[in-house]
Amino acid sequence: MPWRSLMRYLSNNEELIRRLSESYPIRRAAQLTAYFFSVGKDKFIEHRDTWENYKELRRQQEKSRTSSSSSSSSSTTTKATTKSTTKNKKPFS
Repeated sequence: MPWRSLMRYLSNNEELIRRLSESYPIRRAAQLTAYFFSVGKDKFIEHRDTWENYKELRRQQEKSRTSSSSSSSSSTTTKATTKSTTKNKKPFS
């Protein structure tokens, strides 16, 4: 409880907020935040087309996987049957 009242007091103290906002660490943190936001936005815009191409390529790969897996599922079933019959044989009997 004392933390809540202390934080309420500090957040409502206009003089303290003004002095903090004029301090070097707070100003520098704001500058860095704005810089990284701007750089990130520019990189996103620069690589947006690349991302769209990547997503389309992934969709095509998934589509080809599902179509090839349905055709190869019958061959994997026969392989599994062959393996299970081989396992059940007793050697040297």
